[in-house]
Amino acid sequence: MMGRRWVGVGMVLVLVAGTTGCETMKRKFIRKPKVVKAPEPIFALEQTYRPEFPPEVRYGAHFAYWKAAHDDLLSGLETATRMRRERAARQAIKELKGMQALLEGPTADGLGQAIAEMERLAQRLEDSVLDSPRLAVLRTTIEALYRKIDKTYDLHRARASLKSEAPTPPPDAAPAD
Repeated sequence: MMGRRWVGVGMVLVLVAGTTGCETMKRKFIRKPKVVKAPEPIFALEQTYRPEFPPEVRYGAHFAYWKAAHDDLLSGLETATRMRRERAARQAIKELKGMQALLEGPTADGLGQAIAEMERLAQRLEDSVLDSPRLAVLRTTIEALYRKIDKTYDLHRARASLKSEAPTPPPDAAPAD
């Protein structure tokens, strides 16, 4: 009888200790509240932004980077991993879009068609099964696109279609009389 009483008292003590617990145990198992970041301020420019370099220099840089990315794509078509091919294709598309942003008129539209063709090629490169015949077809298509862009959108040929570096007035500004 005495043993049962001690067991009952021991269970009650364990229950009381478990429900009240010590502070270190509570800190150990209770999640800390999440820290909410304050919103960052938005800075507005007082003047219209003007790039540091003129459009010719920026277009030439985009053209050079596109050429390097396209060369990487061609050279690693058979040997590179799928991720590396996709990264080279994405980089080439990004640089072509940068070139298109600096052009205006029909030249920009033609480059848009070349970008669409490059995006279709990038979709075909995502195929996990690229055997030799498919790679040969892709290689000829990529080389033809390379020659077309290199010949048509070189800086010397596209110089006449470049946008001027004069900033455009903001839409809410009133015209000067």
